[in-house]
Amino acid sequence: MVAAVACPYRVLLVLGLAVAGVGSAGDAHAQGDTARYALAGGCYALKSVATGRVVSKAADGNYVASGAGEPFHMQATALGRYLFYGRRGDFMAAGKRQAVPVPVPPAPPVPTPELPVLVPNLAVATAAAADPVESAAVPSPAADWRIDGRSGAFTISLPDTGRVLAVDRSRHLIAAPRGTGRSRFAFAPRTGCARYPEVELDVTGAPKRGASSWGEVSGLIDAHMHMMAFEFLGGRAHCGRPWHPYGVAYAMVDCPDHEPRGAGAVVENTISYGNPVGFHDTTGWPTFKDWPNHASLTHEQSYYKWLERSWRAGQRVFVNLLVDNEVLCAAYPYKKNSCNEMDGVRLQNKRIHELQDYIDAQNGGPGKGWFRIVTTPYQARRVINRGKLAVVEGIEVSKLFDCGVYNDQAECTADQIDRRLDEVYAMGVRDMELVTSSTTRSRAWPATTAPPAWRSTAATSSRPASSGRCSTATATTTSRTARSRRRRASTATSWRETSSTRSAAARVRRRSTRRRRTATRVGSLRSARTSSSA
Repeated sequence: MVAAVACPYRVLLVLGLAVAGVGSAGDAHAQGDTARYALAGGCYALKSVATGRVVSKAADGNYVASGAGEPFHMQATALGRYLFYGRRGDFMAAGKRQAVPVPVPPAPPVPTPELPVLVPNLAVATAAAADPVESAAVPSPAADWRIDGRSGAFTISLPDTGRVLAVDRSRHLIAAPRGTGRSRFAFAPRTGCARYPEVELDVTGAPKRGASSWGEVSGLIDAHMHMMAFEFLGGRAHCGRPWHPYGVAYAMVDCPDHEPRGAGAVVENTISYGNPVGFHDTTGWPTFKDWPNHASLTHEQSYYKWLERSWRAGQRVFVNLLVDNEVLCAAYPYKKNSCNEMDGVRLQNKRIHELQDYIDAQNGGPGKGWFRIVTTPYQARRVINRGKLAVVEGIEVSKLFDCGVYNDQAECTADQIDRRLDEVYAMGVRDMELVTSSTTRSRAWPATTAPPAWRSTAATSSRPASSGRCSTATATTTSRTARSRRRRASTATSWRETSSTRSAAARVRRRSTRRRRTATRVGSLRSARTSSSA
């Protein structure tokens, strides 16, 4: 569907969290905080400031500040965090060293009491020791380094342990307690780095940009998507995820319970293929032999690189609905997340912002990525005119705000609904697609008709349309404060029919009129022919 977003009316622009842009990152010699983001995707040797030497990998797999220097591909895992990916496909990681026992002087003799006394075992005192830094075959938190500081004087640390990268007196790299000396590093550009495994784009050219930030925009809209659904139904019903800090090899993997060879995927086989007995290749990346597949309902089909292809091909608005279902979650035997639908909404909201940060990290820092969460039509227009994808957050659950009906009694008050609506509004939600359920009185509204004022189970209230503001496809709820009423009127009230909607309705009426006239003429001709034959 091609969408001409001509003015700030009902541009589907339902939700989001705008993340402010940061100045240009430049190259590895940029000044200030942006320098640590500019390393993403680059090829560098690590240089010890204390010794003035670059870091190489020794024959025993440890790293030393000497030699020609190991070229590292800097693979971003988050903003300011990296895997040091070596040319042999290995990772620079902190190892483990046994703590050194410290001798404890014997205590003076104690007179033996007449009765036996039980004495608890005493812990052996140990001295803190630095861990070696060595080559690892797979990424892990021990290889996920955070970089801080300025060009020429970076500090490199492990967030999980708080230890910093340093050089000892023998020039070996160590992971040492904070405050250790010889822990400043610089990056020297290199060539010959290994390529980190990733899905290829096979796309050339830059996306179209607008002449101004406020001009009319056009493109494709995906109005209904559940990209964060890898966390729904308890977090174990969906196989794979749209991204992973360590890349596609860790994102596009099958569910463990699908083994062996897909025979364990009873739910997948039943709902996708109509037969509980079935098999599929569980490899995922890099072969993708049997999935993604349009018929598969439990495997990931929206890896972020594929969304990037769609954006580069002309998609400009993406509506991501935070989704969950308490009943189905309770029925599925494997889970790691809460089955509460609003807990699922909160978790998926957190995840979509993590994805935005991850894409920013791959592109040079905060605000640099092509995936931009928006909360107003004006933000969306600005984002699209910059040649990026405007992402709108919505909700699609059956028990909205944890409100339902039990024994004909409402489970929420009007004030509770207001507070919970304020909560999701602050999260950035601007769209709601309510699901009809036996325990709720919410209704789903077709996108082609204006909804009536929503009647909550606690009270009813209608809201007038707000003049001069863009209204969205969200539910109208009750409010007891003027502040809440103004907010609902501007962002969560009745629909406003756009000029394009009126034009479409007029075209439908004209077509119907023409059909009636044609039918009348055909009937007249048939009557005339019947009379002449007689």
